[in-house]
Amino acid sequence: TPPANDVGVTAINDLGSLCGLPNLFPVRVKIRNYGTQAQTNIPVSYKVNNGNPTNQVLTGSLAPGDSTIYTFSVPFSAINSGQYSFSAWTSLNGDAFTQNDSIKDVETFKASSAPSFIDFTGFTGSNLKNIFPGWTEKGGSLSTDTTSLWQNSNDVQTTYFGTTTSRINLYTNNRKEWVISPAFAPVNNSVLRFKMALTTWNNTASTTLGGDDSVIVKVSTNCGASWEDLQAYTLDDNIGNSLAVFSVPLSQYVGQTIQIAFYGTDGTSDDTPDNDIHIDDIEVLIPSPIDARLSSLVLPPANCGVGSSIFLRVQVTNNGSTPMTSIPVSCRIAGQAPVNQTFNQTIAPNATALLTFTTPLLLPSPGDYFISAWVSVTGDGNILNDSIKNKKVTRLGGQFTNINFTNFTGSNLSTLNPGWVESTGNVPTGTFSDWTSSSTGQTTALGSNTAKLEIFSSFSRDWLISPNFEPSANSTLKFKVAITTAFGTNTASMGSDDSVIVRASTNCGLTWSNLKVFTKTNVLPNQLREFQVFLGQFSGQAISIAVFATDGTIDDLEDYDFHIDDIALGLALPNDLGLESLDIPNSTCGIPSTFPLKVKIGNFGTALQGSVILKYSINNQTPVEETFNQSLASGEVAVLTFTNPIQFPNQGNYSLSVWIALTGDQNVLNDSIKNLQLVRSPSFLSTTNFNNYTGANLSTILP
Repeated sequence: TPPANDVGVTAINDLGSLCGLPNLFPVRVKIRNYGTQAQTNIPVSYKVNNGNPTNQVLTGSLAPGDSTIYTFSVPFSAINSGQYSFSAWTSLNGDAFTQNDSIKDVETFKASSAPSFIDFTGFTGSNLKNIFPGWTEKGGSLSTDTTSLWQNSNDVQTTYFGTTTSRINLYTNNRKEWVISPAFAPVNNSVLRFKMALTTWNNTASTTLGGDDSVIVKVSTNCGASWEDLQAYTLDDNIGNSLAVFSVPLSQYVGQTIQIAFYGTDGTSDDTPDNDIHIDDIEVLIPSPIDARLSSLVLPPANCGVGSSIFLRVQVTNNGSTPMTSIPVSCRIAGQAPVNQTFNQTIAPNATALLTFTTPLLLPSPGDYFISAWVSVTGDGNILNDSIKNKKVTRLGGQFTNINFTNFTGSNLSTLNPGWVESTGNVPTGTFSDWTSSSTGQTTALGSNTAKLEIFSSFSRDWLISPNFEPSANSTLKFKVAITTAFGTNTASMGSDDSVIVRASTNCGLTWSNLKVFTKTNVLPNQLREFQVFLGQFSGQAISIAVFATDGTIDDLEDYDFHIDDIALGLALPNDLGLESLDIPNSTCGIPSTFPLKVKIGNFGTALQGSVILKYSINNQTPVEETFNQSLASGEVAVLTFTNPIQFPNQGNYSLSVWIALTGDQNVLNDSIKNLQLVRSPSFLSTTNFNNYTGANLSTILP
């Protein structure tokens, strides 16, 4: 049987549903009469944390079994952000059962004036809430999902921006993706500031948004139950492909607890543009007149490595409200003296400048190094964002994986040769290409299994790319190439705008420079022939090399296989002259009876060569020899022309061999082009009567 006198607090209202305490919180408690007798003037109290209790009296009558809501006349003042613990109780005189009098330690919080700064370092696309507590991702137009399609920038984009971003790919009509902040309570003059950029998908080129694509900054004042737009960014805003600073005022929400969100959507139209929109460096702050922020250190991705020295590049952002000039910036490698430089450059408010030190940081030997940098602007009102500390870089050393394509199948390059990758496109993209292995017949004829690419159309853009390495002052890249008919072994010719280019990159593939270009004019044989290029100009730098094949924009008639094999890093020898190419009239249509023989040669050794002896032979007859008083420095190339034109007196087939005769040549593999097959066409056509012609055998009956 219930006792006559028994009351208690059953709940503290609103705490469970709050997205954080406001500055003044009306404390409301629910009181129940558990007894059999009506009660009046019930003492009721509450306290927060270990503070003093607030004591008041519920006047009026509370019938047996009834409950009522009592609101304390003095609201609780939440002065500081942080966790709060509420307890409430009744103190009825003569209460027969005090165990149900109270509710204890109901937890809630007071939001800070700003969420934590978020720069997406370490973001993988699925770990946002783990690395930036309180931040969440969601999907759907009502933000009901628990995941989203926001992901981290890829390596090319991260290198280009100098920082990891969060990006959303807008290219269809089903993207409705959210990045949502924790709750916070903005103060007077607070602004939301962030960086944003727009690039092509998986790349860095400038582009435009689709007609109804947008990224919208939204705000919620009710813990995400509903959202309203603060600022929408669309096609009309002409967002660039460099991270730019954007600001949105928040003063209208002073005294409220809010959340902000970045909502990416491609609308209802499936537009043609296929883009990535990037956000980074989200913060809520009160702008100071002087506030220099070191935004990033522009370093290669961790797997790229660096050379023996770095001319460090840093990004400095003016977070203040006045222009900055004469900006002191310092950097150092842990354990070394700092490098100090004042940059006489003006940075406008909300603008970012890329600054490059003129004194390098030194990495004397292979291994890991840790770089820090900081700005030191006089009067800076916010020193918390002035520095970036202990970013790791690795000097790789001179390692290079020599490859000979043994067991290469066309799809296992990176498995056989770790670090090597295949890609396609004018800018290398993905991990696949049309490079494949030589056929059994080709392998037998060439004496080795090669990597080959059939070139016959106008769409080939195929790459073989090495891992990064550090060449020395005497390093050379050696490799062998040949051209055969497609799937065959006979001689062939390249198309008019076809080319295979050996390239180098010093920035992890962001840009490439040409080292050696093979075109139709090279007249390559159908046997593997060694070539080499100097890499000494990259001494002290971390580079990767690539073989890039393209058939240009013209769909030529030529259909052939380009072969490459035995790619290796070596050291330049003192005496090494090599024959690069011959300038031969178009052999596909036949050669004339006479023409000047032009030979391109290169000095691949380290020693100066004072003269050159060249020889050629037709059909293995007595060689023709000529000495050229041509001085060639190390790395220099020259085109030499025999004094007397070469003669082909009769129609028919000819075999031409050309070679260098250098006494003491330490590498004879690149000295010659042997048995180049040439044809002098007849001066007239034989009579043709098409006897036995079937419509499909013309070249058989009339060779």
